[in-house]
Amino acid sequence: VADFDHWLRYLSAERFIREILVEKLGIKYLIVGQGFLFGRDRIGSYAVLKKLSRIYGFKTVEIKKIKINNQIVSSTKIRALIQKGKIAQANQLLGRKFSLSGKVKQGSSRGRILGYPTANIQPEQEIIPAGGVYVVLVRLNQQIYPGILNIGHCPTFPEKKKSSPTIEVHIFNFNHQIYGNRLEVCFIKKIRSEKRFISRQALAAQIRKDELRARQILI
Repeated sequence: VADFDHWLRYLSAERFIREILVEKLGIKYLIVGQGFLFGRDRIGSYAVLKKLSRIYGFKTVEIKKIKINNQIVSSTKIRALIQKGKIAQANQLLGRKFSLSGKVKQGSSRGRILGYPTANIQPEQEIIPAGGVYVVLVRLNQQIYPGILNIGHCPTFPEKKKSSPTIEVHIFNFNHQIYGNRLEVCFIKKIRSEKRFISRQALAAQIRKDELRARQILI
């Protein structure tokens, strides 16, 4: 992984090809999307890339833009959908389920008190879906488990409010100690937004409803 520092930012298109792709990576075949630009001032077009590929001895091909429901698929559009919590639409454009990975860290243990123990995840990536409750599949040690996940600020417990949202997943029929383990959570569908409940009992009752709905979706 190359840091996007001052040196890389002002690297010309040809030097990027020669010094990074050819000399460092030994590139043989390069696939780019339609409209791809690279190098200083973004002057490296596909035509430039084709010319350089002949000089430095590798092959290249341009993939045409893909449309789904008359919308061009792009990473920008997908990120926006994820950040709005529109997981089903994002998954359609991705061609797979959006997933979030991270290690399980020590939490407040409120979920266990409510009867729904959760794994508190420290995410590895920057894109986090909008707050709310999601139906998910959890990959742990090559096994897949169904569950529900909450992203938010725990409004029922305002004394614990933090600037960054917590990410907690309840795995169905699972009661093992997994602190420090790495999880991958695949998002299926958002089922509701986060809300404040008048009591712990009311919250627990809602979580039971969330679990029943999630099980129905996962059937």
